[in-house]
Amino acid sequence: MTITEPTEMNDFHRHTLLYCKHWYRRTEDWVDDLKTLYSKIADIDKSYYTEQDVWETLVETFVKFDDSEFHVRDFLFRIFRPNGRLFSLTADFRDVITQLIGKISIIRVKNNPKFEPFGFTIGQPDPAYLPVVEIKK
Repeated sequence: MTITEPTEMNDFHRHTLLYCKHWYRRTEDWVDDLKTLYSKIADIDKSYYTEQDVWETLVETFVKFDDSEFHVRDFLFRIFRPNGRLFSLTADFRDVITQLIGKISIIRVKNNPKFEPFGFTIGQPDPAYLPVVEIKK
């Protein structure tokens, strides 16, 4: 399994990373938060976004920007059986989403070669998309 170098970071990747890294305030329903975020980025009604869309965007962001092939393989082997079904311990889709958000949250940006084309940054959260976490100084 070879993970290719990212050539671009679109707004979905950027804001997914920011959400997972706690730059946006979260509710109890992370899937709904991400549907809201993606609908505002795309400027379409949230009802058009499905759990599958959330899953695909999270997986794409994780695979594209994690600099450890081991992390990606480990995550996939932990959640899937050889027959393609989810392991019984993580059969709940939202549990798998929670695990994936956790994996994305620890992707390092500084000194990660996959972020070099972007100046080792993921930018700033946009309060027009979701409420931003207040940083206390």
